[in-house]
Amino acid sequence: MISTPLRRDHLPAEGDAAVAVVLFLVFTRIYTNVLWYQSIGFGSIYGTLITSRIGLFAAGTVLMGGVVLLNLAIAKRLRPKIVPNTPDQQMLARYRSAFEPHM
Repeated sequence: MISTPLRRDHLPAEGDAAVAVVLFLVFTRIYTNVLWYQSIGFGSIYGTLITSRIGLFAAGTVLMGGVVLLNLAIAKRLRPKIVPNTPDQQMLARYRSAFEPHM
C-alpha cells in the first residue's frame, strides 16, 4: 500500500467545525442554567452572576493590558540608545528600523 502525504486542505474546515461544537456546548450549558434558575425563581441571580463574571474578566483584561503596556514603555525607555556594531547587530538593524516608526 502506498501512503499519501497528509493534505492540509481540510484543516480549516475541521477547525471551523471544532469552534462550532465548542460554541454549541457553551450555549447549551448557559441556556440550561438560565432555564434552571428561572424554574426555581432566581433568574435575575443568574443574570447577575454572568454579568459579574464578564465584568471581572474585562477588568482583569484591562489591568493586565495596562501592566504589559507599562512594561513595554519601561523597556523602551531603558534600552540602550547606541547599539554595538557587531555583525549580529548589523543584521538586526534593518528590523529595528522597520519597527521603530510603530513604537
